[in-house]
Amino acid sequence: MPAGGGVPFGAVEGRGFSGVVAHFANATGSPTATIVWGDGQTSPGAVIATGAPNSYDVAGTHVYGEEGSFAVTVTLFAGNGDATANGSASVADAPLTATGVPVDVVRGTPLANQRLATFTDADPAGTPSDYTATIDWGDGTTGTPGAVAASPGGGFAVNGSHGYTYAGTYPVAITVRDAGGATATAQTTVAVSLPGGQLAFASTRSGKSEIWTMRVDGTGQTQLTSNAAGEFFSPAWAPDGSRLAAGATVLGRRNPVAVASLVGPPSEVLTVPQPGVWTLNADGSGLSRLAVVTNPAQATPAWSRDTRRIAYVDRAPAGDIFTIPTATVQFPTRLTGSKRNSTPDWSPKGDRIAFAARPGQIWTMDPAGNHQAQLFSDGRTDSSPTYSPDLTRLAYAGALPGDLPHILIATAAGLNPRLLTPTPGVEPSWSPDGTKIAFAALNASGQAEIHVINADGTGERTLTITADNRHPTWRRNTCTLIRLCTISPIACGPCPVLEHYSIRATAFRVGPRPTALAARKVPTGTAFHYTLSTNARVQIQISRVHIGHATGTRCTPGKASPGAPACLLSARVGTVRRRAHKGANTTPFSGRLGRRPLPPGHYQTAIIATDTHNRRSAPRLLDLDIV
Repeated sequence: MPAGGGVPFGAVEGRGFSGVVAHFANATGSPTATIVWGDGQTSPGAVIATGAPNSYDVAGTHVYGEEGSFAVTVTLFAGNGDATANGSASVADAPLTATGVPVDVVRGTPLANQRLATFTDADPAGTPSDYTATIDWGDGTTGTPGAVAASPGGGFAVNGSHGYTYAGTYPVAITVRDAGGATATAQTTVAVSLPGGQLAFASTRSGKSEIWTMRVDGTGQTQLTSNAAGEFFSPAWAPDGSRLAAGATVLGRRNPVAVASLVGPPSEVLTVPQPGVWTLNADGSGLSRLAVVTNPAQATPAWSRDTRRIAYVDRAPAGDIFTIPTATVQFPTRLTGSKRNSTPDWSPKGDRIAFAARPGQIWTMDPAGNHQAQLFSDGRTDSSPTYSPDLTRLAYAGALPGDLPHILIATAAGLNPRLLTPTPGVEPSWSPDGTKIAFAALNASGQAEIHVINADGTGERTLTITADNRHPTWRRNTCTLIRLCTISPIACGPCPVLEHYSIRATAFRVGPRPTALAARKVPTGTAFHYTLSTNARVQIQISRVHIGHATGTRCTPGKASPGAPACLLSARVGTVRRRAHKGANTTPFSGRLGRRPLPPGHYQTAIIATDTHNRRSAPRLLDLDIV
């Protein structure tokens, strides 16, 4: 007679198990087997000779629909009789995978059944009633139940309703649990803007391309950058609304004696005449160069949502996409290498960059430049892709053969494109709440004006009527910055915030050598101005910046070979340390570190605030010249 024993095994609900479930010995003939899986299902078993005389394994394949422990019975039918082996299956709950969905909303507009996260269950038999969700809204409101619903494209969504009292950016955590005990938590942010907002754009109405700002109804049009400073192109607001990035050529050298002697703050003009990607404060002050580019008009910088990196285009018209950090000067990271790429845009989640690749196709890639893939090709020459704040849609400019470009909208996956604007236009920009799009409308003279249209294609309005106006960018008008800890990629409210960082004079002479009694007093030179959200220790790190040339993936000094791209070299020379208080602060600077005068040259300063709990702010940069 055959004799056998069961083999205990483990499985995961909803996933197929395949393996040996029993061993048998002393079986003659050509045995067959059946397996009773313990969940009401029975199937034939595969009888496998082990190599030993009359010895066999029985294997099977099965999918358990639920987690739990199950008694498994295997019966072997052999020429010398039948035998039964008893085993067991331990089936674990299928894991959950959750992803947050960023949200933008205007203060005073409550979130109503707003999608905050999506998740999937490895168990394909799951239904919405199997799950519960709770939401921590980031403003002290915790444990709010979320509504779980099936997503049309598969998986599930968590929706929630809440109202915020104050503008700001809030870290939100969504925790999902299923009936079997599995859990998953998704992190996202809700950015609450003040009503109104602001648009920045590039305009030639002053004789050069400069950055202008206006209210979203077209009133209050004001020149932000100075003609004397140079030319500025394709502005882009940082997601926290604190700064702008732009391609720019900064020109000229002001008389440093005159600058240092001014009673009021002088115009923000730097002495380095080379083009680059620059950042500046919302009031036009605080210029800082992050990278050198050959054609600043084609740089089209785009911020990551956490404001820590900027993607841009260099070496146009045969352009490629690069990224740089916003907290220091580093050698750029090259993401593309085909010399035919333009107009990058970072997704609100931060995991993808959309861009245009010749001959007029929309592509995406991850922030490291990997997994590059064509998103779609609709028979048009497409450019300027930009994600909606909720990551569900993509606006872009597309032109059919022989026609002018128009603004179109598709899903974020590139499906179902539809024409948005009857007016020819380029360079779309979403409003923070995703209900409107600003764009550069092309007129018969070949110039452009800024128009705004509702995202459903209604209510198109003209905002500018003078000169050539392009590259509108919508400001998220929050009352505080996104509070980013340097130790975490997610916004965290307690971190100190540097709300403004500027300098009285960007070009100055080193002041006279201080005496021992007045070592910290600066009779001449300049002064740093900054505003803090809390009392903090402040470090102003000072680095000397030179122009170098690219050699492989490094920036090297010395004579460049023909055609080598220019780049920035940075070397730390010292740090100014102060204790600062909540509110506005001024730190004088004579151009000396202790008694040591800094030599003439171009410098970049990075200010960092550390509060009493040793939490550090994200660095803010500012350039200056000592002559």
